[in-house]
Amino acid sequence: MPVDEDTGKLRPFTDDEIDAMDIRTAGIRPPSPRHLQETRRIGENTMRKSFWVAWAERFNFVELVCGDQKTYVESGFTKLSRLLPDERYGIHHPDYPEIVATRIENIEGANGPGIDSEDDEGIVEYPDALVDVFYEHVPYDLRTDEDVELQGSEFIRYTYFGGSNGSAQSINIPGGAMRYWREPGDGTAPPHGVPVPYGVSIVRAEEEFTWWWVQLPYETFEPNSNLYQRIYGTVEGDLPFLGCVNSSPIFDRPHGTVMFANVIPKLERAHTGKGRRWSLEYKFAYSALGWNWLYYPDPSGTNAGWFNVNNKEYQEADALEDYRSLVPGARDLNKLFSVAAI
Repeated sequence: MPVDEDTGKLRPFTDDEIDAMDIRTAGIRPPSPRHLQETRRIGENTMRKSFWVAWAERFNFVELVCGDQKTYVESGFTKLSRLLPDERYGIHHPDYPEIVATRIENIEGANGPGIDSEDDEGIVEYPDALVDVFYEHVPYDLRTDEDVELQGSEFIRYTYFGGSNGSAQSINIPGGAMRYWREPGDGTAPPHGVPVPYGVSIVRAEEEFTWWWVQLPYETFEPNSNLYQRIYGTVEGDLPFLGCVNSSPIFDRPHGTVMFANVIPKLERAHTGKGRRWSLEYKFAYSALGWNWLYYPDPSGTNAGWFNVNNKEYQEADALEDYRSLVPGARDLNKLFSVAAI
């Protein structure tokens, strides 16, 4: 992979490096053209192209068209660097920037007989490699390292919404330990300071949804990595993000309304043939009323409504102390899309 020796970040291939690949379009003549085969349908847009490249440069060509990922350290902070698919060979067309190269379907020797490798590695060498590239309409945005530096978040690239499910959930009120609280300035009329009763069940509308973060280097989620410890906690007692609500807005939803419910890591072999990559499926639950609010069932109806619940005092999610309310705590869930230490 092309790496900037001064920064440790991935860099684009130089013109000389691309020239050394000797890239030529293949399979454009009848009777069996194989270059530029396209499909268009709802939910799937694909394309295939074929190229001849210099045999010794075939794996560099794979990185050129499909991109790559690595971590680096800057000022003591671990960061993620991405080499995006090349604008000429890795993206289908300037008018369709979301159709990009995602895999190599075939590599075979071409344009001459094979000969044994001079290095006696048991590998036959050819003058050229015929490479079939598969392109598809990806659900995520391609953004550069510089874009991330400006925005301050990896959330803007290689993440995407995975679907949702809405439902009405019946919940049992945890009586005794918690109390209702009115907002500051709303007076002290009941149920302000009133213990939550036992044995009361209410129905609350909820949305469960998933968000994917894909193509992450193995070290970003190995045990004891920054992200791994952020999600699961540490032996020193740092509170896991799992089970917490958002202390700041995320997904265009206000603080206190989104709970981090689950993570499903998927370990995959890297498309470059070296190393492994993670895809993380995050699962969240959304309640417009907020996760630390409960309904007060006043029989008279005078003071019935939704109120903040806490075992100490009124606390919003942006200032929630740990283990004071119905969830373990509140955290900035935007940091689930960062590999750096908090």
